[in-house]
Amino acid sequence: MSVLEALIYATAAYALAVIATYLFLVSRTPGCRGKVLRCIRAKELVAVAIVVLAQAALMVLMAVFLL
Repeated sequence: MSVLEALIYATAAYALAVIATYLFLVSRTPGCRGKVLRCIRAKELVAVAIVVLAQAALMVLMAVFLL
């Protein structure tokens, strides 16, 4: 497995973990039980995407400096 493939798989796994955690926390909000899709806000999804992209950038930097 190449470094690029490893970075892609790690980013995908991290993105799934972040999205699953976000959905879990939204589903635990008192007014959102059973209505998770109506409680999701676009700004929050943008924040999740920013976190995932920042983590991907950090993984790329670590791969560049460690290789």
